[in-house]
Formats: sequence, structure tokens, C-alpha cells
Amino acid sequence: MALFGSKDERPTILIAEDDMVLRSVVGSILEAEGYRILEAANGQEAVEMARAEPPAIIILDIQMPLMNGIQATAALRADPKTAAIPILICSAHGTFDNVEQCLALGAKDFIIKPFDTARLRDKVKAVLAKGKETK
Repeated sequence: MALFGSKDERPTILIAEDDMVLRSVVGSILEAEGYRILEAANGQEAVEMARAEPPAIIILDIQMPLMNGIQATAALRADPKTAAIPILICSAHGTFDNVEQCLALGAKDFIIKPFDTARLRDKVKAVLAKGKETK
């Protein structure tokens, strides 16, 4: 339990996923690993949240309403306030073209749904470690 007035020092992960159940499951898995979780239901909401409170990493689905993950990645990279935030794309649409497009836009890695818990944890840790190396 945090003391009154103390700041939560855990690394923050922003999860952008339109499937509420999957978003909650991924959040629970990562919260159990000690991360603070923020959730967005679409890419537009994720971009706005990242601008307001830059997280340590963003996990983006590709297929989302209003703004998809590819568009959100481009918007995040175009904004100096969010350009350096590591992005992990998490999608069932893991075609070669989607992977290449996301990586070309600046995503750090890609995980294909369905995935197992250990793989998700490993990918998040690896992307966070890469992000620290480039700062």
C-alpha cells in the first residue's frame, strides 16, 4: 500500500487493445510482474494517454477502432513527447507486411496472438531493456 502523497514508482505499461477481456488479462499478467497498468480501448485513446502521462512501454494491438496500431505508432513517433517510448505490437495480424510496417515505423518488437504468458513477460522485459540502452 502506498503512503499518502507517495508516488507510484513502478514502471508504467500502457496497453491499447479493443478487446476488453484480453486487455484485462494482459494487464493482470503484467501487474503481477510489478508493473503499473494503464488501459486504452483504441489507438487514439492510447496516443492521448501517452502524451498526458508517458509510460515506460506501450503495447499496441493492430486492429482497433478510431485509430489502429499502425496509425498510433506513426502518431507516437511523430510527437517529440512520445517518440522515444518503446512500442511492442501485439496482434493476431502477424503477417510479414504488418510486422515490417510496424518495425519500420519504430516499434521495437512484435508478438503474435495467441501468445503464452511467459513469452509476453519476456518480450516486455526485452523491449524495456532495449529502451534503456537507447536512452
